[in-house]
Amino acid sequence: MTSRTSLTIVLAAVYIVGRALYAAGYSAAGPKGRMVGIILIDIALLAGFGVGAYSAFVAGGGVKGVMDIVQHVVTLNLWQ
Repeated sequence: MTSRTSLTIVLAAVYIVGRALYAAGYSAAGPKGRMVGIILIDIALLAGFGVGAYSAFVAGGGVKGVMDIVQHVVTLNLWQ
């Protein structure tokens, strides 16, 4: 199991806990009780997006892959 896989599992667990706290807070205190849950949910989602973007970057060949894509787009003259 890679470190990104482990991190994704942890982020999913944080998201689930955040959803539970969100629901419990909303039930107990109304709209203002959602704050702790929504913070955990947002952190998990943003970090998950970062892990996904990094994984795509690595799978695409890193900097060389990005430069190949840019060069391909420029040679297609998509800007006209």
